Amino acid sequence: MAIWTCAAIALAAVGFLVLRSVRRAWGRRRAARREADEGSFAFANGAAADKPLPEEVQKRFTFWGGGLAGVVSAAVTHQLDVFKTLRHVGKTMPDNFADFFVGMTMGSFAQGFRFAITLVLNMTLQKRLDTWEKAASKRKGRCNALVSFLVSMLASGVGEFLANPPVVIKNYQIANNVGI
Repeated sequence: MAIWTCAAIALAAVGFLVLRSVRRAWGRRRAARREADEGSFAFANGAAADKPLPEEVQKRFTFWGGGLAGVVSAAVTHQLDVFKTLRHVGKTMPDNFADFFVGMTMGSFAQGFRFAITLVLNMTLQKRLDTWEKAASKRKGRCNALVSFLVSMLASGVGEFLANPPVVIKNYQIANNVGI
């Protein structure tokens, strides 16, 4: 199981590095085209340089970026989770090093899933909220910040709800020292 966990962490790190290098390459290409056009913001094919990525592509980047961030953060802090879970159920601390990695796969999956779902849902709801804010500003609405916060809370709550079954499995694995 530890091999799969290491492979997942390595895959997450490679994915992060690839996405970062692609993003930097896009930025360098955009800057080079701006300099070549000497103030003109047009690509060679006529598209605007400041044109944002399509929403579908943004959602994919957000989903996979959030998922990778969740997997890495859960893998890095898993040993603290083992301490916490064993303390909650009243069991003794692990005797060997391998027991600190029990449940890491499910914990990383749950955290990555939670991050990804929460980010995409929040992005989608905030975009919808922008259209509501435009309508509310015509009516002199003053609670836009509160509504934005509540929408983010809703997205976070849905992410937590959907990620709960893998978390329960992870906690069972830790408490009973059983792997997948």
